[in-house]
Amino acid sequence: MSLLELQRRFRRALHGDTDAMEDLAPDAARRLAIHKTTIETGLAQTLLNAFPALARIVGAPTFTSLSSGYIANAPPRHPLLSTYGRGFPAHVAAQPIAASLPYLHDVARLEWARQEAYLAGDARLLDAAALDTDDAGTLSALQLRVHPAVRVIGSPFPIHSIWRVNQADVETKDILAIDMTLAEHVLVTRPAHEIVTRPISLADATLVRAIMGGAHLGAAVESAFEAAADFDVTQALARHFANGTFRALAG
Repeated sequence: MSLLELQRRFRRALHGDTDAMEDLAPDAARRLAIHKTTIETGLAQTLLNAFPALARIVGAPTFTSLSSGYIANAPPRHPLLSTYGRGFPAHVAAQPIAASLPYLHDVARLEWARQEAYLAGDARLLDAAALDTDDAGTLSALQLRVHPAVRVIGSPFPIHSIWRVNQADVETKDILAIDMTLAEHVLVTRPAHEIVTRPISLADATLVRAIMGGAHLGAAVESAFEAAADFDVTQALARHFANGTFRALAG
Protein backbone atom coordinates (compact mmCIF):
# COMPACT_ATOMS: atom_id res chain seq x y z
CA MET A 1 0.00 0.00 0.00
CA SER A 2 1.35 3.45 -0.89
CA LEU A 3 1.67 6.18 1.70
CA LEU A 4 -0.94 8.22 -0.16
CA GLU A 5 -3.47 5.39 -0.03
CA LEU A 6 -2.78 4.88 3.66
CA GLN A 7 -3.33 8.57 4.31
CA ARG A 8 -6.58 8.52 2.37
CA ARG A 9 -7.88 5.55 4.31
CA PHE A 10 -6.84 7.16 7.57
CA ARG A 11 -8.74 10.30 6.60
CA ARG A 12 -11.86 8.29 5.72
CA ALA A 13 -11.67 6.54 9.06
CA LEU A 14 -11.46 9.87 10.90
CA HIS A 15 -14.56 11.00 9.02
CA GLY A 16 -16.61 8.02 10.12
CA ASP A 17 -15.78 5.17 7.75
CA THR A 18 -15.39 2.48 10.43
CA ASP A 19 -14.13 -0.14 7.95
CA ALA A 20 -11.40 1.95 6.33
CA MET A 21 -8.62 0.80 8.65
CA GLU A 22 -9.91 -2.41 10.20
CA ASP A 23 -7.82 -4.68 7.97
CA LEU A 24 -4.65 -2.84 9.02
CA ALA A 25 -5.12 -2.51 12.76
CA PRO A 26 -7.31 -4.49 15.17
CA ASP A 27 -9.91 -2.37 16.93
CA ALA A 28 -9.02 0.56 14.67
CA ALA A 29 -12.40 2.26 15.00
CA ARG A 30 -12.16 2.55 18.80
CA ARG A 31 -8.56 3.76 18.66
CA LEU A 32 -9.31 6.33 15.99
CA ALA A 33 -12.31 7.56 17.97
CA ILE A 34 -9.92 8.48 20.79
CA HIS A 35 -7.63 10.22 18.32
CA LYS A 36 -10.55 12.06 16.75
CA THR A 37 -11.81 13.25 20.14
CA THR A 38 -8.35 14.56 21.01
CA ILE A 39 -8.18 16.49 17.74
CA GLU A 40 -11.67 17.94 18.13
CA THR A 41 -10.96 19.01 21.70
CA GLY A 42 -7.82 20.82 20.57
CA LEU A 43 -9.62 22.56 17.73
CA ALA A 44 -12.48 23.60 20.02
CA GLN A 45 -10.00 25.15 22.46
CA THR A 46 -8.28 26.92 19.56
CA LEU A 47 -11.59 28.50 18.54
CA LEU A 48 -12.32 29.51 22.12
CA ASN A 49 -8.91 31.15 22.38
CA ALA A 50 -9.53 33.10 19.17
CA PHE A 51 -13.14 34.12 19.87
CA PRO A 52 -13.49 34.66 23.65
CA ALA A 53 -15.88 37.62 23.40
CA LEU A 54 -18.15 35.72 21.04
CA ALA A 55 -18.17 32.80 23.47
CA ARG A 56 -19.11 35.12 26.32
CA ILE A 57 -21.95 36.65 24.30
CA VAL A 58 -23.63 33.39 23.29
CA GLY A 59 -22.70 31.30 26.34
CA ALA A 60 -20.72 28.09 26.63
CA PRO A 61 -23.34 25.59 25.36
CA THR A 62 -24.12 27.60 22.22
CA PHE A 63 -20.47 28.28 21.51
CA THR A 64 -19.72 24.57 21.84
CA SER A 65 -22.47 23.83 19.32
CA LEU A 66 -21.14 26.48 16.92
CA SER A 67 -17.61 25.14 17.28
CA SER A 68 -18.65 21.52 16.76
CA GLY A 69 -20.49 22.36 13.55
CA TYR A 70 -17.53 24.30 12.21
CA ILE A 71 -14.99 21.64 13.12
CA ALA A 72 -17.05 18.92 11.44
CA ASN A 73 -17.10 20.82 8.15
CA ALA A 74 -13.81 22.73 8.17
CA PRO A 75 -10.82 20.52 9.03
CA PRO A 76 -7.48 22.32 9.50
CA ARG A 77 -5.54 23.10 6.33
CA HIS A 78 -2.40 24.38 8.05
CA PRO A 79 -0.11 22.74 10.61
CA LEU A 80 -0.22 25.81 12.90
CA LEU A 81 -3.37 25.66 15.01
CA SER A 82 -3.17 29.41 15.62
CA THR A 83 -4.26 29.91 12.00
CA TYR A 84 -7.41 27.80 12.44
CA GLY A 85 -10.70 29.66 12.46
CA ARG A 86 -10.52 31.99 9.47
CA GLY A 87 -13.90 30.79 8.21
CA PHE A 88 -15.57 30.76 11.64
CA PRO A 89 -17.17 34.24 11.32
CA ALA A 90 -18.89 33.19 8.09
CA HIS A 91 -19.99 29.95 9.75
CA VAL A 92 -21.52 31.92 12.63
CA ALA A 93 -23.34 34.22 10.20
CA ALA A 94 -25.01 31.22 8.58
CA GLN A 95 -26.40 29.83 11.84
CA PRO A 96 -29.96 30.48 13.16
CA ILE A 97 -28.63 32.44 16.16
CA ALA A 98 -27.38 35.15 13.80
CA ALA A 99 -30.99 36.09 13.04
CA SER A 100 -31.57 37.25 16.60
CA LEU A 101 -28.00 38.50 17.17
CA PRO A 102 -27.05 39.96 13.77
CA TYR A 103 -23.90 41.59 15.11
CA LEU A 104 -22.27 38.24 15.95
CA HIS A 105 -20.66 37.91 12.53
CA ASP A 106 -18.93 41.29 12.79
CA VAL A 107 -17.80 40.69 16.36
CA ALA A 108 -16.28 37.43 15.16
CA ARG A 109 -14.61 39.30 12.27
CA LEU A 110 -13.12 41.72 14.77
CA GLU A 111 -11.78 38.91 16.93
CA TRP A 112 -10.25 37.18 13.92
CA ALA A 113 -8.65 40.47 12.88
CA ARG A 114 -7.00 40.54 16.30
CA GLN A 115 -5.80 36.97 15.77
CA GLU A 116 -4.31 37.92 12.41
CA ALA A 117 -2.69 40.99 13.92
CA TYR A 118 -1.08 38.84 16.59
CA LEU A 119 0.38 36.53 13.95
CA ALA A 120 1.45 39.28 11.54
CA GLY A 121 5.05 40.19 10.83
CA ASP A 122 6.96 43.06 12.40
CA ALA A 123 8.04 46.31 10.77
CA ARG A 124 9.75 49.53 11.74
CA LEU A 125 7.20 52.23 12.54
CA LEU A 126 6.84 55.51 10.70
CA ASP A 127 8.46 58.44 12.49
CA ALA A 128 6.22 61.50 12.42
CA ALA A 129 9.31 63.53 11.56
CA ALA A 130 9.17 61.98 8.10
CA LEU A 131 6.13 64.15 7.42
CA ASP A 132 7.71 67.32 8.84
CA THR A 133 7.61 69.53 5.74
CA ASP A 134 5.80 72.68 4.67
CA ASP A 135 5.63 71.50 1.07
CA ALA A 136 2.00 70.53 0.53
CA GLY A 137 2.85 68.83 -2.75
CA THR A 138 5.45 66.60 -1.07
CA LEU A 139 3.00 65.62 1.66
CA SER A 140 0.21 64.92 -0.81
CA ALA A 141 2.45 62.66 -2.89
CA LEU A 142 3.62 60.55 0.06
CA GLN A 143 2.98 56.84 -0.34
CA LEU A 144 2.39 55.62 3.20
CA ARG A 145 2.29 51.92 4.04
CA VAL A 146 0.41 50.34 6.89
CA HIS A 147 1.99 48.05 9.45
CA PRO A 148 1.58 44.34 8.49
CA ALA A 149 -0.76 43.83 11.46
CA VAL A 150 -3.24 46.56 10.48
CA ARG A 151 -6.83 45.51 9.92
CA VAL A 152 -9.90 47.76 9.57
CA ILE A 153 -13.29 46.28 10.43
CA GLY A 154 -16.49 48.18 9.75
CA SER A 155 -20.00 47.28 10.85
CA PRO A 156 -23.49 48.78 10.99
CA PHE A 157 -23.43 47.72 14.64
CA PRO A 158 -21.35 49.07 17.57
CA ILE A 159 -18.93 46.14 17.42
CA HIS A 160 -16.14 47.74 19.39
CA SER A 161 -18.52 48.59 22.24
CA ILE A 162 -19.98 45.07 22.17
CA TRP A 163 -16.52 43.50 22.06
CA ARG A 164 -15.22 45.70 24.88
CA VAL A 165 -18.02 44.95 27.34
CA ASN A 166 -17.56 41.24 26.72
CA GLN A 167 -13.98 41.11 27.96
CA ALA A 168 -13.11 38.95 30.95
CA ASP A 169 -12.12 42.02 33.00
CA VAL A 170 -15.54 43.67 32.64
CA GLU A 171 -18.07 42.87 35.32
CA THR A 172 -21.79 42.78 34.60
CA LYS A 173 -22.36 45.87 36.71
CA ASP A 174 -19.90 47.77 34.50
CA ILE A 175 -21.79 47.08 31.31
CA LEU A 176 -23.68 50.17 30.12
CA ALA A 177 -26.55 50.17 27.68
CA ILE A 178 -25.23 50.12 24.12
CA ASP A 179 -27.07 51.91 21.33
CA MET A 180 -27.37 49.16 18.73
CA THR A 181 -28.25 51.68 16.01
CA LEU A 182 -24.72 53.10 15.98
CA ALA A 183 -22.26 51.90 13.35
CA GLU A 184 -18.64 51.51 14.40
CA HIS A 185 -15.32 51.10 12.64
CA VAL A 186 -12.37 49.51 14.39
CA LEU A 187 -8.67 49.63 13.65
CA VAL A 188 -6.52 46.74 14.85
CA THR A 189 -2.73 46.68 14.84
CA ARG A 190 0.22 45.39 16.84
CA PRO A 191 3.03 47.94 16.84
CA ALA A 192 5.00 46.19 19.57
CA HIS A 193 4.04 43.21 21.71
CA GLU A 194 0.43 44.12 22.45
CA ILE A 195 -2.53 44.32 20.10
CA VAL A 196 -4.12 47.76 19.78
CA THR A 197 -7.89 47.69 19.17
CA ARG A 198 -9.50 51.12 18.91
CA PRO A 199 -12.62 52.65 17.40
CA ILE A 200 -12.13 55.15 14.59
CA SER A 201 -14.51 57.32 12.60
CA LEU A 202 -15.90 56.45 9.17
CA ALA A 203 -13.68 59.14 7.64
CA ASP A 204 -10.60 57.78 9.40
CA ALA A 205 -11.45 54.25 8.27
CA THR A 206 -11.84 55.60 4.73
CA LEU A 207 -8.39 57.22 4.99
CA VAL A 208 -6.70 54.01 6.13
CA ARG A 209 -8.47 51.84 3.59
CA ALA A 210 -7.45 54.20 0.79
CA ILE A 211 -3.82 54.02 1.90
CA MET A 212 -4.06 50.24 2.13
CA GLY A 213 -5.36 50.28 -1.43
CA GLY A 214 -2.29 52.16 -2.66
CA ALA A 215 -3.57 55.75 -2.67
CA HIS A 216 -1.14 58.59 -2.01
CA LEU A 217 -1.72 60.57 1.17
CA GLY A 218 -3.39 63.45 -0.68
CA ALA A 219 -5.91 61.21 -2.41
CA ALA A 220 -6.57 59.29 0.80
CA VAL A 221 -7.28 62.54 2.67
CA GLU A 222 -9.65 63.66 -0.07
CA SER A 223 -11.54 60.37 0.28
CA ALA A 224 -11.78 60.91 4.02
CA PHE A 225 -13.20 64.42 3.53
CA GLU A 226 -15.81 62.99 1.19
CA ALA A 227 -16.91 60.74 4.04
CA ALA A 228 -16.96 63.61 6.56
CA ALA A 229 -16.26 67.25 5.67
CA ASP A 230 -15.27 68.06 9.26
CA PHE A 231 -12.67 65.28 9.49
CA ASP A 232 -9.66 66.38 11.56
CA VAL A 233 -6.85 64.80 9.58
CA THR A 234 -4.10 66.23 11.79
CA GLN A 235 -5.56 64.68 14.93
CA ALA A 236 -6.23 61.39 13.16
CA LEU A 237 -2.67 61.10 11.86
CA ALA A 238 -1.29 61.94 15.30
CA ARG A 239 -3.25 59.02 16.75
CA HIS A 240 -2.04 56.75 13.99
CA PHE A 241 1.57 57.69 14.76
CA ALA A 242 0.99 57.09 18.48
CA ASN A 243 -0.58 53.68 17.85
CA GLY A 244 1.75 52.37 15.15
CA THR A 245 -0.60 52.27 12.18
CA PHE A 246 2.05 53.05 9.58
CA ARG A 247 5.39 51.47 8.85
CA ALA A 248 8.58 53.33 7.99
CA LEU A 249 8.74 54.80 4.50
CA ALA A 250 11.78 52.69 3.70
CA GLY A 251 12.61 49.17 4.89
